Amino acid sequence: MQPAMAGIYFKTTDGGSTWQLITLNSAVTLTDIYFANNKVFLNASSGLLDVSNPLQLITLPAGASKLLFIDEKKCIAAGEHYEGGFWSYGDVLVTNNLWKTNEKKTFQPSQAYTFKCIARMGNNKAMAIGYGTGAFAVIINW
Repeated sequence: MQPAMAGIYFKTTDGGSTWQLITLNSAVTLTDIYFANNKVFLNASSGLLDVSNPLQLITLPAGASKLLFIDEKKCIAAGEHYEGGFWSYGDVLVTNNLWKTNEKKTFQPSQAYTFKCIARMGNNKAMAIGYGTGAFAVIINW
């Protein structure tokens, strides 16, 4: 097996008995993997890749760093952005069409200047955990 490099991943369809090397653009660095029903997405340095169509790069909103897929089209992201000054503003973003459009809720630095994780709590509820001057939780219902 060759060492991992930017833009390379391995795929198995038989429980790991055999592996297929898949090479993408060498400028792509893969950072996270997400499962959404029968779809697999890879978070890359320059966007989101659908493994079934790795040539199409899905542009994520600026600052979206933690993703939680509800299904193939619905996704929640947590992240941050700067508006000047030292502290960032925390963001929670929701899409129903795989990031073609999204709704964003921004939190003041005193509430949440960064979100560290996002997780599903139940069938129609998720929670994002962040911090500002103290611990901060956001509950998302859909």
